[in-house]
Formats: sequence, structure tokens, C-alpha cells
Amino acid sequence: LASAGSQGVARSSATFGSSHGLVLPPPRNMRPPMAAKRTSSAASRGAAKKKARQDPVLAMCSAVASMLRESGDYPADVLKMLSGIVRDSLARPMEERHAFQSQVAAMIGEVLQFVERQRSARVAELEGRVGAADVEKAAREALATSIAEDVRKRTEELEVAMRASSEATAAAAELAEAWNVARDEQKKEGVALEGALQQKARLEDMISGDFAKLKEGALAAAKA
Repeated sequence: LASAGSQGVARSSATFGSSHGLVLPPPRNMRPPMAAKRTSSAASRGAAKKKARQDPVLAMCSAVASMLRESGDYPADVLKMLSGIVRDSLARPMEERHAFQSQVAAMIGEVLQFVERQRSARVAELEGRVGAADVEKAAREALATSIAEDVRKRTEELEVAMRASSEATAAAAELAEAWNVARDEQKKEGVALEGALQQKARLEDMISGDFAKLKEGALAAAKA
């Protein structure tokens, strides 16, 4: 882009120089920059701005001149020279322009077109970077969402496992309590069983012994 703009200005400069003996210097990338000359006085600028506000054509010329001064893609002295003759060249109708003024208008157009291409390229570059950043941001957001979902699932699984562990602990405690109760009941039943066995043994001894003798009258006969 810089090469195209430089060639356009170089061609215009050559044509203008052949007709009027004046050659404009090339853009900054073709020669070292030169220090800008001192600007006009504040009073002159103020009067020009006031007049430009009253005349729409002068206002447009002032806008073009400001754009030239702010472009920064050409040497400052070239931009200052072109911006200084914008009004004298562009404010006149095309049919009333001298060849010199038409040549200046063409040069101004080439400079502005070059600046437009440079800035369009810059915008495209920045848009590409922003687009790449958006893609990367979307990828990071997707990764963050995936991680958050994984953490949520693992947290739920952990909570389920903790509840199961708590329930298992409670069940084990209940089982231990039931075992203790069963053991106590078993001890009681053992004591009862032993007592019942003793009573059964005494009953059997009595039935087979004293009761049998009394029943048969053996003791009464022996006493008689």
C-alpha cells in the first residue's frame, strides 16, 4: 500500500514539476522526515476558522486540510504545503481552475486515497486481531464451562458418596446397637433357660422319686 501511494504521488509530482518547475517530495518511507515549519499565528487560524464556519465550502476545505495535516503518512512539510493550498485549489469550481490548481487537487486526492488505504489496512488488521481474540475468548469460555460442569458433577458425586457413607455409618451403628440388644436378650434367655432346666430337673426328680413312691403307696405300707 505504501508503495502504491508513493508511486502515485511521485507520478503527480513529476507531471506537476514538468509543467510548473515544482516537484513535491516523496512520502516519508522514501526519504528522511523533515522538521515541520512553524504554523501560522493563532489570530490567523482563528479568523480562518470563523470564516470557514460561515461558508460551507470553506468548512469542507478546512476539514480536508485538517485531514491532510493529521495523516502523518507523509513528510510534515509536504502535508503542510498541500493543506495550505487546499482552499485555493478546491474552493474554485472545476471549470474555473488553473492547471496548477487541478494538479494540486489531484495530488491531494492521491494523498487522501493513500491514507485511506493505509487506515483501511490497519482497520482490517485490528479486526483480524479482535476476531482472533474473540475466537480465543470463546474457546476459553467453553473450557471454563466444561471445567465448571465437571466440578459440579464431581461435587454431586462427592455429596452422594458422603451421604452414602453417612448412611452406612448410621446403619453400622444401628446394627451394633441391635447386636448389643440381641446379646443382652440372649444372656437373659440363657439365664431363664438355666432356671427352667433346673426346675425341670427337680420336677423330674420329684416325679420319678417322691411322687412315684407316694403314688404307689410304698412309703405308707412301709410305715404300717
